[in-house]
Order: sequence, then C-alpha cells, then structure tokens
Amino acid sequence: MQGILHTLVLGLVMLLITPFSQASVNAGPRIDCRKEIVACAVYMEARGESLKGQYSVAFLIHNRSMDSRFPTNVRDVVLQRGQFPWTKRKRIVITDKVAFNRARAVARKVAVLRNDMPAYRKADPTKGAVFFNAKHLRPKHFKKHATNITVVDNHIFFGKRRHT
Repeated sequence: MQGILHTLVLGLVMLLITPFSQASVNAGPRIDCRKEIVACAVYMEARGESLKGQYSVAFLIHNRSMDSRFPTNVRDVVLQRGQFPWTKRKRIVITDKVAFNRARAVARKVAVLRNDMPAYRKADPTKGAVFFNAKHLRPKHFKKHATNITVVDNHIFFGKRRHT
C-alpha cells in the first residue's frame, strides 16, 4: 500500500511540475506528425466530422500545395504560420487511435489521387477550395470576395485553386 501511495504522489508531483503538453504525450500512441502531416491535420481539424469532412480537409491541403499563393509541399502548407493553430503546440497527442487511423487512410487516399488529376478533381468535395473556416465563425467578409463556396459539416470551404 505504501508503494502505491508513493507512486501516486510522485506521479502527481511530476504532473504538476511538467508542462501539460509533455505530461500528456504518453496518453496516446506516438505519431510522428512530421512524417504524417496531412493525417495529423485531418485528425486535428476534422476527427469528429464525417468522412466527407475529413476528405475535404485533406483535399484543401493538397489544393493549397498546387496553388501559387501557398508553399509547394503539404508539410509547408500545414506548417505555414497562422494557418492551423494546433501546429503551435510542441506535442500533438493522439487520443483516439481509431480516428487517427481513419485520418491516415484519408490522407493516403488523397495523396494517391494526386497522381491522377482528372480523378482528383472529380473526387474533391471542396471543388478546388484553398480556404476554410469553421462555420460558427461566419466569415461574411470572405463570402463577399470568395468563389466556390462549399459547406461540409462544420466547415466552410471557399476560394478557387490557382494553378502553379
């Protein structure tokens, strides 16, 4: 009993002196988001949404990488300053392995589709969108200037991809 109590107290002390992001790293499986950046983005942005919503986020990232206004690779698109707030965190904790595996499958499918642009365009639920916002933010100023507005689950996708 004393050993268990000692372990609990030591764990509590470590939790209090360790930043939350470091303390929670063991809460889920270790995933290297640098290698699976689109899967992490889909997980962080749309894990509670429909499969169409998850595909929409993955397509948007790839659409940006093909647009002259954004970086040319998906990693830099996701890590671009001010685009995805969760990228500011030092560690990303994957708490739902099933949801992450689904996000991983979505990310891989969209990456494969990029090799066949007619199939890619046909499958893209965002119709080439390069911007998105949460629906609750009501981006009225974007609507006035945006084209190609598509609503999927909790997000509004808009803007047309410019070819590089």
